[in-house]
Amino acid sequence: MDFEAVGLYWFLLSREWQTGYLTADENVLQRLAAGRVRDWHSAWKQVRPCFEERDGKLYNARLEAERAIADQFSMRQSGKAKARWDRFKATTPCPGNAAAMPRHSHGNASAMPRTGQDKTGQDGTTPLSPPRGAKTRKARIDPATIDLPAKINYADVRAALTDYLATRKGGAWDEKLAAVRLKQLDEWGRERAIAALRHSVGYQGLFEPSTPKNGRPIPPPLEASPYRPL
Repeated sequence: MDFEAVGLYWFLLSREWQTGYLTADENVLQRLAAGRVRDWHSAWKQVRPCFEERDGKLYNARLEAERAIADQFSMRQSGKAKARWDRFKATTPCPGNAAAMPRHSHGNASAMPRTGQDKTGQDGTTPLSPPRGAKTRKARIDPATIDLPAKINYADVRAALTDYLATRKGGAWDEKLAAVRLKQLDEWGRERAIAALRHSVGYQGLFEPSTPKNGRPIPPPLEASPYRPL
């Protein structure tokens, strides 16, 4: 066979393996090739003896022998699988009557209340826990009750602190935040603490004024302050 005939031969073998046979009509086979063979008559003349005709259909003897071997192998593997399954069923107690999983909710169980339903407990009291997803707010400290450290325990510091907390973006401090901020103010000292509190009015954090060019007023010196230590 020449190279073109070999290609046609393999094409027809693939077609027979898929469909089980080839039609004996040469015109149909030529259309199946869809113009892939330039010299059809020469290639077909070389390939035709490789197929035998039975009942208007063409078969390749070697391909059908390989098909039979593959079918026998498939049947043997299927039989082995069935035998393993039969042995499994014979050695497993009641494989078809296994106990079903219990339902998640029994008839005598108290179901969780739906959203919007009454959430009163069995003792008639309403639980104190907040609804799922609700954010709990921490207890805020009254500025008048805050114990200032010794270094900043002055009336002008408390006044500046009161004004700052009244206008603070996040509201008054809670206990944890108050401990952190008071320690920071105590490290800064009286003068720097007052400047930072007045500079941070309306904000959430504490910021010291950097220079007079930032547009915020610098507090007057302590000598001019009318306040005296408590």
